[in-house]
Amino acid sequence: MMNRFSHLDKRQKIALTAASVVLLAILVVGGYLLFHQSASNNANLTLWRETQIDDATKATLTQRIATTIASIKAKPSDTSAVDLTNLYLSIANDSYILGDLATTRHYLELALNQNALMDTAWNMYGDVLNQMGDRAKAEDAFKQAIQISPMIKYYMDYAAFLKQDSPARDADRLADLQQAVTVLGQSTDLMVALAEYYNDHSDCAESLAHYKVAVTLTPKNQAIKDDMAMVKSTCVQATQ
Repeated sequence: MMNRFSHLDKRQKIALTAASVVLLAILVVGGYLLFHQSASNNANLTLWRETQIDDATKATLTQRIATTIASIKAKPSDTSAVDLTNLYLSIANDSYILGDLATTRHYLELALNQNALMDTAWNMYGDVLNQMGDRAKAEDAFKQAIQISPMIKYYMDYAAFLKQDSPARDADRLADLQQAVTVLGQSTDLMVALAEYYNDHSDCAESLAHYKVAVTLTPKNQAIKDDMAMVKSTCVQATQ
């Protein structure tokens, strides 16, 4: 069989070989940088969280993850984005239960690359990043979830995130909860969250006022009544 490069002279062959070497080097270096850029996302971060699951559950989840990954690899190229996204989310959820934050993050990112409008995935992504210690990106994720679908849980999770930086972010925490009430109206959870906020800041009047609304909304919730009574007792003692 005739060599397709046989018509080239020696200098051309040398040049072609050199170009091939350069191209190969570029591909190798590019792949190396891409790998380490991806790996550096988790540099100096917490990769695992403590879990309270038994060995049998761990084995079941580990096997299910392996099976799902194998299923992804075996999928044809025309697999729908919805199917692929669901598989990524399945791995992310199982990995989270195992306590593997790095793997959870990876598959949440893959899922969000497929569908960037999944509010539940964004909120979970924020929680995972927060536990890993990547708080700047976690905050962006929590905000994204709220923007896509303003739900009480998302506002509450973001408020809890902000409370970790108390007192520096207290104003932001209050603004988040107040915005939730403006958008969604009064709810028991939001009223209690605001009552707790004002209690943290020794504002007895506002705290009790919000507890009263919470009790009105859910009059059979004894836990809220007990919390309100405790705040009222503390306020009385403070004024004596």
